[in-house]
Amino acid sequence: MAMSSQETMLSDLSGFEFEELMMDVFRNLGYENIRNPGKTGDEGRDIIMEKTVDGVRKTFIVECKNLSSHVGRPVVQKLHSAVATFDTENQKVGMIVTTNRFSAAAKEYAEKSDVRLWDGKKIREIAEDIGLDLYNGEIEIVCNRTLPVPEKRSIVEEKIKDEFSELKNFEKQVIDDIEVELELVPAVKMRSQIDSVYETTVGVVNRIQREDTLIWRADTEGSVEERKDSELERLIHDSGVGSRLGAYDLEAEFDDIKRRHFEKTETGFKQDLVEYEIKENTEQVSYTGGNNVTYNKTHKPKEKDVTVTEIKPVYVPKIKTSTRIKEHSHRHSYFTDNNLEIKKKDEIHVDTHTGRKPLLFTPTLCRYCGTINNRLNIKEERLNHSPICKHCSETERFMLRQKHFASQENLENFRENYKELPFYRKVLENKLGLAALGLAVLLLPVIATV
Repeated sequence: MAMSSQETMLSDLSGFEFEELMMDVFRNLGYENIRNPGKTGDEGRDIIMEKTVDGVRKTFIVECKNLSSHVGRPVVQKLHSAVATFDTENQKVGMIVTTNRFSAAAKEYAEKSDVRLWDGKKIREIAEDIGLDLYNGEIEIVCNRTLPVPEKRSIVEEKIKDEFSELKNFEKQVIDDIEVELELVPAVKMRSQIDSVYETTVGVVNRIQREDTLIWRADTEGSVEERKDSELERLIHDSGVGSRLGAYDLEAEFDDIKRRHFEKTETGFKQDLVEYEIKENTEQVSYTGGNNVTYNKTHKPKEKDVTVTEIKPVYVPKIKTSTRIKEHSHRHSYFTDNNLEIKKKDEIHVDTHTGRKPLLFTPTLCRYCGTINNRLNIKEERLNHSPICKHCSETERFMLRQKHFASQENLENFRENYKELPFYRKVLENKLGLAALGLAVLLLPVIATV
């Protein structure tokens, strides 16, 4: 049987690379405790793994053959013997995987000895389900899970109104419109194990054994530091890996839905994780040699010392709202698991013009233009005696005191009324000036005697 170009590309992988790839494949298929005997020292073949099938815990002993020719009967016989001598309390199952095919004699012997055979055709079928790119041997990320999403738009809108209720001069009826958008932000939850030994002629001088769990934001290229997001970690650690996207009728509840792309393949994230663990676990060690000389060395783990045991992709819901009041829209966004909310962007509690949160004082909404203002920007509308910001008000000086009006019409009406006022009433339009004048009159005799 002639091989396709896709199979040829997989055949270009080294034996170790093919084993690593198949470990990733099995992990995506739900197998557990996957390990390479070359790394762990377990008895057996290329891969040892476990899975519970119909309530029975089974240990799978796997031989990987990435060959340009078919796999014959002797390979199956050898694996059958290895399975028989493998020490485990679980039910034992032998398995051989190859990108090529099996001879008729190999198939016949496997059927009698209960050894499972996966050929290139089987791998191609599985590849479609798990996102394995047969051309380059990388596993794409296929994600259909999300942390819990708010199912009712009305709940989101009420939360936003509650946020606005913390402002001065706000009432719910002043809101003209609320747009609600859902953004699905990709993340990966990864687990790894490291077992690295530094050995010299005097024996083992250092050993690193550690398990680690990391959560990275997965929609951005760049350094590990840029992908690490403590707030996302908090959500995912609390919520697990979520539920299926298909469980939600998202289109009916949101004005727009955006699903951000995973910027790397699963294989790419795995390689990044291995490099990260090597860097994080590199240690300086000191030991005394047989010649009584003290040596200071660097213990840097090797790639084969790191095993990635889990890579689980998940979307994290990000609710993004835009609330329109008069001429202005105020954005607000937060990550959520429909329980905990972690804010990332807040334009509700900040001054619209400076972008800063007022210190000590609660910001005030100007109902005339829809801006949110700090205390210095809020004035009193002369006719209605309601809060108005100095950025939208019409102004004019009366008795040397600047007055603020909601419109030119209000200003003109007051101007006409002002003409008819008696002088003492006009003077009252500048109470601060009047107080200063009174103080000056009181101090005049004192000044005169000095």
